[in-house]
Amino acid sequence: MSVPAFRFGCAVSPPALGRFSLPARASLLSIFTAVALLGVFSSTTAFAQATTATLRGEVVDQADSPLAGVTLTLTSDSLQGSREIVTGEDGRFRFMALPPGSYRMDTVKEGFKTIIRPNLVLSVGRTINLKLIMELPEVGETVEVIDRRPVVDTESTTQSLTLSADFLKDLPSGRSFQDVVQFLPGVTGGSNPNISGGAMQSNQYYLDGTSTTDPVTGTFSMNFNFDAIQDLEVITAGYDARYNQGLGGTINIVTKSGGNTFEGDFNGYYESTELGGSGSQYLSVARPTFYSADLNASLGGPIVKDRFWFYLAYQYSRSVFQNQSGTDVGRDYALFPLTPRVWNSHFILMKLTAQPFARNKFTLSFRADPTDISNGLTDPTVLPEANQLWRQGGFSTSLAHEVQIGGRAVLTTTAFYQYSTIFVQPVSWKDCNERDEIGRCLDEDKQQSAIWPEFNGLQHGSYGRYDLNRRHRFNVKTDFEVGIDRLLGSHTLSAGASLEPIWESRDFGYVGNEIFVKRPVDANNDAILQTAEISDLDSYENAARYVVVNADRENEKGTIINAYVQDNWRPARGLTLNLGGRYLHSRLENNLAQAIVSSNALSWGAGVAWDPFRDGKTRISGNVAQIADPGFLVLSSYLNQSTFNYEYYAWNAEQGAWGESSTKASSPASNIRHSDFVVPRTNEFFFTVRREIARDLAAEVNMLYRRFTNLWEDDEVNVLWNEDGTNTVGFRNGSAESLYRLRTPQDARREYWSLGLVVRKQLSDNFEMLASYTFSRLTSNTAGRSYSDRTGTSPDMDNPTQRYYEDGIAGADQPHVFKISAAYDNSNVWKLSEKASMGYSLGGVVDFRSGPPLDRLQYNLWTQSFSNYVYKRGTRERLPAYVGIDLRGSLALSIAGARVDLIVQVFNLLNSLDITSADPRAVDSNGIPILGSRGGSLFAAPSSYQFPRRFEFGLRFSF
Repeated sequence: MSVPAFRFGCAVSPPALGRFSLPARASLLSIFTAVALLGVFSSTTAFAQATTATLRGEVVDQADSPLAGVTLTLTSDSLQGSREIVTGEDGRFRFMALPPGSYRMDTVKEGFKTIIRPNLVLSVGRTINLKLIMELPEVGETVEVIDRRPVVDTESTTQSLTLSADFLKDLPSGRSFQDVVQFLPGVTGGSNPNISGGAMQSNQYYLDGTSTTDPVTGTFSMNFNFDAIQDLEVITAGYDARYNQGLGGTINIVTKSGGNTFEGDFNGYYESTELGGSGSQYLSVARPTFYSADLNASLGGPIVKDRFWFYLAYQYSRSVFQNQSGTDVGRDYALFPLTPRVWNSHFILMKLTAQPFARNKFTLSFRADPTDISNGLTDPTVLPEANQLWRQGGFSTSLAHEVQIGGRAVLTTTAFYQYSTIFVQPVSWKDCNERDEIGRCLDEDKQQSAIWPEFNGLQHGSYGRYDLNRRHRFNVKTDFEVGIDRLLGSHTLSAGASLEPIWESRDFGYVGNEIFVKRPVDANNDAILQTAEISDLDSYENAARYVVVNADRENEKGTIINAYVQDNWRPARGLTLNLGGRYLHSRLENNLAQAIVSSNALSWGAGVAWDPFRDGKTRISGNVAQIADPGFLVLSSYLNQSTFNYEYYAWNAEQGAWGESSTKASSPASNIRHSDFVVPRTNEFFFTVRREIARDLAAEVNMLYRRFTNLWEDDEVNVLWNEDGTNTVGFRNGSAESLYRLRTPQDARREYWSLGLVVRKQLSDNFEMLASYTFSRLTSNTAGRSYSDRTGTSPDMDNPTQRYYEDGIAGADQPHVFKISAAYDNSNVWKLSEKASMGYSLGGVVDFRSGPPLDRLQYNLWTQSFSNYVYKRGTRERLPAYVGIDLRGSLALSIAGARVDLIVQVFNLLNSLDITSADPRAVDSNGIPILGSRGGSLFAAPSSYQFPRRFEFGLRFSF
């Protein structure tokens, strides 16, 4: 086996040494592919995120005249009691701040038939508008039962879909919110998804109405108990000022609460590749091995009935995963087997809800997610001894007070604190006897330095570095919502303000303050390094040595302030106008307390929804909006005044000693910012038509256009490039270093449009379904190389000769995406006795996606990486399409209110082994093709495949 056939003798700069990128949280999905209320009206950036639903409407007689004095009573297990309203002269009613769930509404007036509406399903963020017609009773008729569920929200101008706990439990999934988000239209990518053209850092994450978005990286910051999810909502388009939407999408999770009856759920799952299919027709290194165990327990109920409730949830997960790799790097996999990644996590939720007084509710929550990941690196050039130990986790706590005022207004105030940490360290530190105050291992036998390969080679010795990052956010918020009638129509007015301080501290450095650079020896002198040569670590020759003069500690902080107003105005029956705006102030400081980002911006949106037939079955809606991005702390840390310095010594082969002269540098103390920042924005237009086409079934067609402008990016301003941009010919400041400038240039943009079809079958007759097809195009000239590119620090705009090639189809572009999720659950198929029955459930997910672009890359001698495009981005080859079919089935035994399920899940039913990644390395700096181990071109050689068929077995007990 050989590695890329590069000619020796080319000028090669030493590997870059410095502060490594701020880490983002890992998720379980990636394994597979005290706080007090403040007496102010202020809030977090998430302050208005909906956690409840609204039910409103009017009661009329058969002559369409309003009826006064009608009593409407709403009951639900989710409501923790009941609510009652009596209509006034206009016949209108409004129930606000309703927890998501299934409801029954009784409508009673003397002299009329009672109307019962069972199975009214209210989802988070949704408004249901009902028109109730009360009839005079005929002989023997006193009650009318209307078992029809509204499936069209005729007032909404956003595109959002909600997955309920009942639906999620019957679908095959990896049992994480990151996994099931992928079931929804407009969502692609990985654990930090790409939503409607946004980058992985463009989303906002909310848990029970409060932002949990990582304040440093802009990604998700908490893993979470899957069984504790009541509703999961994803907003992919359309603007509402109540939401502090990101430039991508909004992921909103509402957790379960205790009620007046005790409910429990205890379950466990196990899976292993020994129970599944194989990939034996492919390279041996492409066959992953895997097993996982998942144990879960949850319990909720009353402490004092109708007054005080609790909910507890715990999840333990352990996974051992042998990564796929077919990458040809010259590693002897028999001598140096790939090391499995081992995941251990504990997710904890505790929630107390109290309603000591009428119309007042208090909620106290605590969450934690400590996680340990061994051998986190998947790079095949990294040997086991050089791997890392990744420890992450933290906790959050919140206290919320909700008061209903006069039946038409709701005031909610919440205080929230979150602490999270990521500690990346050598895997040898896992069993450490003595640590210092920040957690560095002091054991003498665990102080090995890293050995980096200069060019083609394997990293060994030790991981050699550590990075401890501690992140904090505190926010306090209030939201006010009031319903107003007979003011040029009907209004639902919302307003709020927010204050959110965020801060982080970081300690990082290198073990022993030393790093060695070595090169493998071309023993055959044939200018091609063979596998035996690369894997012979004892033969490696010295090339260079770094000596770290001092390590570094950093602290950054920021403040984000919001204020918003939103009016949901219904000037006429069947017509709704949604008008809103949000003020946003963002101040992000570096470690010298200098404001790197200080901005004031206005986001706004205007939408209209029309029910042309005024029957509650049709919605034609459109929305235009402009959304601003406040940024995140990694941007301000980019311009930290670093005290990190090192000395670089070259190896003198003739003398067999290290050179006496050294090059001193700091990284990246010389980074600069552009003098004129412009707030990044998304301009959006969204149009949709939604219609109920059958009982409990609706279809929707939609169109979305988004243009992202002035995006965060850094460009390189010191290197002088040769004509083809493959090497440097000089430096503007005379120093051989890259100098980056943080900017928001006008031409840093993304553009996305899509056409979509969505069909939704609401739960009835034990069956629920969601199907969608999306045809889209995503172009970009920044953060566009892959779905995992990060805004602000992507490789784009670093090489002027590459600007033409970088302006093309983004690496996250997948034009055709078809998804279908469906579930049937009937626990009473076979009656065994008066209190016992048997049944079953079936669920399935189909996921088809076009393959993303695969770009040919050329080697760049200065960056020492394949960073140059051969052709315009995204215009040539693509990976094959991906098809995944997963199934879930269970056999259920129900006895006296308790249920036992025997569960089996099958992932990748067809055992498809589609290529999921391939080698982009095409040519060297001289344009000569790179050869693989089998003599052909290395470009497009598969490096990973779809995971083979696998089975998961589970046992669940619930009551």
